[in-house]
Amino acid sequence: MLSCAVNLKHLNLKGNQIGDSGCKELALALLNPEEKNESDDKPLEEQQSKRKKIEYLNLNTNIFTNIGLMDINRLIFRNPSLTYLDVGCNRYE
Repeated sequence: MLSCAVNLKHLNLKGNQIGDSGCKELALALLNPEEKNESDDKPLEEQQSKRKKIEYLNLNTNIFTNIGLMDINRLIFRNPSLTYLDVGCNRYE
């Protein structure tokens, strides 16, 4: 469904308990739905132009661990538009 939300700027998933697998799916969907089949060899500008320009992401209380946090970390570094991120009350160390 996220692949259809072209103009998505704010996403509040607080308390949805998406877990590690949900973090992975979320990161893939927000970065680019086709990224699963794309190579990272493409120019960074081309990769970023296809990504969702999410600015606000609330993942508080979603029971993810360091594994899920690694996927969110990838999202952070590849999404310069992200200005707010809440990952509090989860199970990472």
